Amino acid sequence: MEAHLVAGRAALATDERRRARRHLSAAGALAGGQTLLVRLRGRLALALLADAAAQAAQGADATATARPRTASAYGQGVATHPAAPDAGAVLRHCGAGLADLARHRAALPSVELRVLAAGHGVELGDLGLRHLLRTAPPSRILHWLERTRAAALLTVEPAAHDDIDDLVIALRTVEQELRAARREHGPLPRNLLARQAALEAQIRRRSWGREGKTTRSAEIVTAGQLRDLLDGGWLAEFATVDDTVVAVVVGPRRTRRIRLGALSVVARETAALHFALRRLLRGGCYTDQALSAARASLDTLAELLIAPLGVPPGAPLVVVPPAKLLRVPWSPLHQGPVCGAPSATMWARSRRAAQSRPPGHQVALVAGPNLTGAVAEVQALEARHPHATALLPPKSTVEAVVAALRQADLAHLACHGHLRSDSPLFSALELSDGPLTVYELHSRAVAPHRVVLAACDSGVERDYEGDEVLGFVSALMAGGAAGVIASGVPLPDGASLALMPRLHDRIVRGESLACALWAVRAAEPPASPVDFVTWCGLTAYGAA
Repeated sequence: MEAHLVAGRAALATDERRRARRHLSAAGALAGGQTLLVRLRGRLALALLADAAAQAAQGADATATARPRTASAYGQGVATHPAAPDAGAVLRHCGAGLADLARHRAALPSVELRVLAAGHGVELGDLGLRHLLRTAPPSRILHWLERTRAAALLTVEPAAHDDIDDLVIALRTVEQELRAARREHGPLPRNLLARQAALEAQIRRRSWGREGKTTRSAEIVTAGQLRDLLDGGWLAEFATVDDTVVAVVVGPRRTRRIRLGALSVVARETAALHFALRRLLRGGCYTDQALSAARASLDTLAELLIAPLGVPPGAPLVVVPPAKLLRVPWSPLHQGPVCGAPSATMWARSRRAAQSRPPGHQVALVAGPNLTGAVAEVQALEARHPHATALLPPKSTVEAVVAALRQADLAHLACHGHLRSDSPLFSALELSDGPLTVYELHSRAVAPHRVVLAACDSGVERDYEGDEVLGFVSALMAGGAAGVIASGVPLPDGASLALMPRLHDRIVRGESLACALWAVRAAEPPASPVDFVTWCGLTAYGAA
């Protein structure tokens, strides 16, 4: 089957249509009744064949329009080109393959496995998107994007088992020993590193080996439903095709598709911005140049990605980026409240949760260890939330924090964050007795209604093939959090101390996290390079 698929693709590349048809048809026929991965390749073969036929028909239509018809053709009332192929075949084959993959993914017991499985549908998703961009209205393009956007996080998962607790506790102990070794600034003990890797592998294998139960995924939201939920606001779902960025924009009156700038330019400006922000954190004689460079990159990104959308200043904007645009700091690009989301469907879920949930008054305030300003930050917030549960070192242990988060409507965590790009499930927030990992947040369903993460890189999501993501924000929102504030850049110690009390003043008044963050930004421009980095890095996610 794979040989026929490769041969068919080679024939398409050299415009040998008959040979391509023979090989791709054979690949599709051989894949029937086989294992999932083989079936997906077969569906891809048939979709490629249908797409080639559709493009050939479009070319024939254009030629026939330009060429005069013969007298005999006029007399007989027939066209000078063959009948058009089945216009819906491409989407039927791509859609059937993605549905097959979704059923398989729903039976997997681990969120990590579900995220990894999405990579098998990348080519089907991309081919369907290319076809729709040529032929379909914006609402259908949006629906297709949602089929392949953070779908693993929308699966309703059964309750987690407790058979990994012993391994998690052992890993926490090893992490404490490694933390102590790091403070001594010497080489880390190899035996501890080996023990850490072994425990992480055991946790992963045990979670993968649980008995799979078929779960269900949330229903994909439509453009009309989004418009009702936005209530006058705007939503832009971005996608990338080759070197082009496109967006489907849901506004108060209509849904539009917009072609934006080149992906390579966006990537270059994003990298330049992050470089300038890192230079600002270091300080020194080049601070002014770094600040100018950062502002220039922000202006360019706003011109490329936001200005063409036509969103009025001050209007709330929801941004749904693909994996290739995750590093873009969206909040400072629009003159109004901005919130991000892994998918429009997940944002809609957070919006419905925010609308249906009565205001709660349970607040958890947490300060982690070894972070300058964390205790002062929590103590300042206690004045805004006098009945809050406040956990300071050494009482801010993992179990105490998890217990407080389970009861909280609003949680604020000021602590060190550690990003693990090699294994994002083990990215962690540093607490008094060890790390609170993304894995624990997800498996223990720890998700207050609203969460503020005043921690380095807490908003950085590891992207996977198929526009799937894993990180603190996605784990919290998948668990039911309707609003999260997190940073997509490293924050210097104590950087959020000045901003957070003003942010909570507005949260107490009932404003959403996105509106509160925007109001604080608009009221007081950054007074120092460190404030500018914080201003750029913090982003709100979800509707609450």
